[in-house]
Amino acid sequence: MPVDRLRSAVDKLVGLGLVKRDDRGDYATFDITARGQQFLDAYWKLKGFTDLLDRPLGEPRP
Repeated sequence: MPVDRLRSAVDKLVGLGLVKRDDRGDYATFDITARGQQFLDAYWKLKGFTDLLDRPLGEPRP
């Protein structure tokens, strides 16, 4: 991913409160926030449901 697009994506995540930025001298570190973790939990749960809908009826779960 080009740096300018990555920077834009990270800025959006920070703006939404999903990631926090910590500037330390010459570099920055990023951590997921509680809101970001809640988002990921909801995402994976929803993905699980949509994966179930993609399988033919009667096919066993993996």
